[in-house]
Amino acid sequence: MIQTRDGTSGDADLHVKFGREATRTDYDYRPWKAGSNETVSIAAPQAGRWHIMVSPYSNQAMTEVKLTASWTETGGDNGSTTIDNVCTAQNPVSSGKLTPDNTICLDGSRTVYLSIWVPTGKSTLTLIGGHGTGDMTLYYKAGAWPSASSYDNLSTASGSNNDSITITNPSSGWHYLMVTGQHSGAALLTKFN
Repeated sequence: MIQTRDGTSGDADLHVKFGREATRTDYDYRPWKAGSNETVSIAAPQAGRWHIMVSPYSNQAMTEVKLTASWTETGGDNGSTTIDNVCTAQNPVSSGKLTPDNTICLDGSRTVYLSIWVPTGKSTLTLIGGHGTGDMTLYYKAGAWPSASSYDNLSTASGSNNDSITITNPSSGWHYLMVTGQHSGAALLTKFN
């Protein structure tokens, strides 16, 4: 988990990239939150070097912003969540409602729109992609459909379908996901904690 917090002024933007330096336009994760309290949680991070950039939104001044990064190491599976390869036995979907602890096969021939109802009291909502070929991108937004230019969180694991988004303390209500990119045989798992 990577967090910026406690800024006394300004709007610090957090950019995270695997394998090379993050920039304002080239990143794998960016929360798009107002203010300096931003969090990126990566459910199943790749082993290797991650790059973090904190920059002021629209070149605004920012002061006293703190950056923290933490991770949990586990044995055996490197902390990854196993996603069933459901595309071998399931038809792909291009729209619908997600349910927790359920894996679906995503239609790679079009943009996929999915929604999920989050009940009160959940500490995390996690969306985890995997399997197949290509490169998908996840766009997440609470309360409204996301677009490529309007979203709360974005996951772009370059060159693969191993994308993930974790929302900490999600609000009760409808949450929305848009999946784009050139991919085939990709699966998506939804989890609550």
